[in-house]
Amino acid sequence: MTNRAAPLPKPVQKTFQHRTISASVAGELRRRIVDGEFQAGFQLRQEALAVEFGVSRIPVREALMQLEAEGLVKIHPHRGAIVSALSPAEVEELFDLRALLEPRLLKASAPHLAAADYQRLRGILQEYSSELHAMQVSRWGELNREFHMVLYQHAGQPRSLAIVANLL
Repeated sequence: MTNRAAPLPKPVQKTFQHRTISASVAGELRRRIVDGEFQAGFQLRQEALAVEFGVSRIPVREALMQLEAEGLVKIHPHRGAIVSALSPAEVEELFDLRALLEPRLLKASAPHLAAADYQRLRGILQEYSSELHAMQVSRWGELNREFHMVLYQHAGQPRSLAIVANLL
């Protein structure tokens, strides 16, 4: 008698996006900061955010620490988190870093792009065009980020990809 395991069923290709509560809070706060809902200098209070999101202060604190690591907020003792402002020099630095990393990612990813990827890219461009004509500024950054991430997704360079995702 042999101990053979039954063959595994063929996996269904599906994209799952598992997010912790703190990642979800960070995502929403990041969106509001990038969209300009929370302007530079705006104070983010843990207690008020916890009540708004219906969570404890711990995931809010973790989210704010993540946003500080990304440079979107600055945490001050006894004052809480304050939305950061980027100087023109910092914006230039971000673009310089992207210019170093993105060509490498595209070179590695481009040969692996499939018809479905190009279809998705066309869809993003069409949606961007609609949002541009409708002056829906809040979607521009999100669509730009999504477009670039589709281009680079097959690079096989997860650290570089994570850095570029943060820079975008």
